[in-house]
Parts: sequence; structure tokens; C-alpha cells
Amino acid sequence: MIVTRHALFSITKMTTLSIGAALAAPLALASPQTLELWRHETGNIAEIEVSQAAVERFNRSQERWRVEMSMIPEGAYTETVTSAAVAGDLPCLLYIDQPVAPNFAWAGFLRPLDGLVDQAALDGLIATAKGTYDGRIYSAGQYEVALSLLSRRSVLEAHGIRIATLDAP
Repeated sequence: MIVTRHALFSITKMTTLSIGAALAAPLALASPQTLELWRHETGNIAEIEVSQAAVERFNRSQERWRVEMSMIPEGAYTETVTSAAVAGDLPCLLYIDQPVAPNFAWAGFLRPLDGLVDQAALDGLIATAKGTYDGRIYSAGQYEVALSLLSRRSVLEAHGIRIATLDAP
């Protein structure tokens, strides 16, 4: 099974409360409403820069919300999220590895995206870009990661394995 590497803006249990409070407050007093995002810090500077640029574009695109990204050391990220969830102190948004989305959803750390995110946007994603648990979507991938397998044509032919083409990958 191919899964996406990361899900950007997985919504934690705290998000519904934060968004609800922002909607209930007068816009003049609530704008912009700050949404805290935790992201794991990696050695891949280019990947972090892409995430920072996405947050900056979002913040410039509207005046109602402001995302503030905090970097958490990658080696302690899952433990930090788990500890914060137990303490009831999760941020509004998490940047997570897509394979942990079902576990975080099962543990009750995340809110399903249906009703919070435009359904057409979710429908436009391929299945492997969605972090699902119990039939509901809890995260949406920022990008798709694909795996490639290489082999000699003679080995594939010897075992009767179909050889991929551009028309039938």
C-alpha cells in the first residue's frame, strides 16, 4: 500500500473549540484568530521551507485566521503530541506523518475533517492522500509520495509478471 508521507493541517480535538470560539466572537475583536500548528523538525530544510511558505501564503490569503507554526524535534514529536493530548493541551493543527493519523484518530487526538473542511476539496484528493480511520477522514496529505520498484525485464518475464508501460503503469 502506498501512503503519503505527511498530512498538513490535521485537525486536533481542540480545533473545533477554537473555531467555534472565533465564530462566536465579534469579528472586530477576533481577527485574526491564531491557530497554532505543530510541525516536526527534520533535517530536510527544503521540506521545512515548503511548509513555512504554505503557512505564509495562507496567512496572506485572508485576514480571519493566522497560523503560527512551532517546530518540535522529530525524535520526540509523537511523544510530545501524546503527552499534550493526555494533558488536554494540543495545538489546533498538527503536521503528522500520514501513517500515524489512524492511531491518533483512534486515540481521540484528532477530529474528523468532514464538516470542517470543504467536502469537494477532500473528494479531489486521491485515496492515498487521505488519512482515514473507521471510514472517516482525519488528515489530508500535502503531497503524495510514490514508491518505485526496479527489476530486470528478464526476471519479470521469467516469473510471468506484467511489465508496466506508460499506458498501463
